[in-house]
Parts: sequence; C-alpha cells; structure tokens
Amino acid sequence: MPKDVPRIALVDTYFDEKTESIMAAEALKDHLDGVRLDTPGSRRGDFPEIIREVRWELDARGYKDVKIYVSGGLDDESVKILGEAGADGFGVGTSVSNAPTIDFALDITEAEGKLVAKRGKLGGRKKVWRCPNCLIDIVSRIGESQPICPKCSGEMKPIAPTCY
Repeated sequence: MPKDVPRIALVDTYFDEKTESIMAAEALKDHLDGVRLDTPGSRRGDFPEIIREVRWELDARGYKDVKIYVSGGLDDESVKILGEAGADGFGVGTSVSNAPTIDFALDITEAEGKLVAKRGKLGGRKKVWRCPNCLIDIVSRIGESQPICPKCSGEMKPIAPTCY
C-alpha cells in the first residue's frame, strides 16, 4: 500500500468498539493510522462516551497517534458532539443530500455456508414475507415454513423468491 494512504481499521463488527480497537492496534502496531467506528444506531448507545472510552484505551496502551474516525447517520449536530468527544474525522453521507434518501445496509450474513453476521445483524440467508392485507413484513430463515400474519392471521406472500 502506498505510504500516503491512511491505514484505517473498521472496528465494532464482531465485538465492541473498545475491544476491536485494541485488537487492531496490537495486531498492526505502527502500521495502523486510525480506527473507524461505524456503529449502527440500534447498537450505538452513548456514542460520545464510546469515543472517549476508545481514546482512553488506545492512549493507555501507547497508541496516541491512532486517529478515531466515525460514520453512520451523522449530521451537523452529531459531528459537533462527536468532535468534542474526541473524534478526529467523520464520514458524512446521507445528511448532505437535499434529495429524498433511503437508508439501508447490505451486510454479509453468511459465507461459504457459515454464519458471519456482525453485531446487531441476523446471520444466515433469509426470506421476506408480506401480508397483502396489513402490509406487515416478516423475515424468516430460508427453509422455515410460510408464516401467518400476526395481525390478521392471513396468508403471507414472499416479497422475493429468495434473498441471498
């Protein structure tokens, strides 16, 4: 990798932000320029406090030069708050658009037949069902039987044949 390209590890995938930041720093040592916290909102908790905790733990282990970058649903207010908490850089996307947006993620949840979903995600292949009467959606594992609508007890229809 060219010297001028920052080497940043995405953390918070399988363990918590602090643990993965320490693991990345100890594994890469002086080859690590920064860690990126891209914690989904459903798992975020107190994001400024998580940043302060990661900074403390990295500093305590001698990794004061490792920067902390944050991303995931940021806007002008959260950038201010997270910067005050110690974030060094920000990945801002959706909030800079003036067009309507749809927020979604495409996560790997299975690889070569093994469940590999990160924290906050459901592992394995899935099928999505919708009740045509109530418009309620249900996600099930591939191979599970057709669900019944929990609201009207009607028959659910697959939205797509199979999701991989």
